Amino acid sequence: MRSVLIRCVDPFEPNRVRFMVCPTATNTAPFMGKPPTNIALELPPQSQSIKFSEAGLVDEFTVGYVVDQRQGNTGGLGGAFGCFYGVGSPLP
Repeated sequence: MRSVLIRCVDPFEPNRVRFMVCPTATNTAPFMGKPPTNIALELPPQSQSIKFSEAGLVDEFTVGYVVDQRQGNTGGLGGAFGCFYGVGSPLP
């Protein structure tokens, strides 16, 4: 991962932490039945959050909300969609 850009406690939901990430990956192993491509992926910046229960356990984990589709090399897609697109196996 290139970096975690911003981290903060949500002022409206104090049991939720919001953060932004710029994930990177390289396809070095078989993926969905296809051989490795060794393609280096740079996904666009994505907003994510983790919501905790009263007991401190993770209740909800949101991922893949793209902030700037112009960045990266996955066609503006984030999360699993960006990974599939980036290695040449886009989802329909």
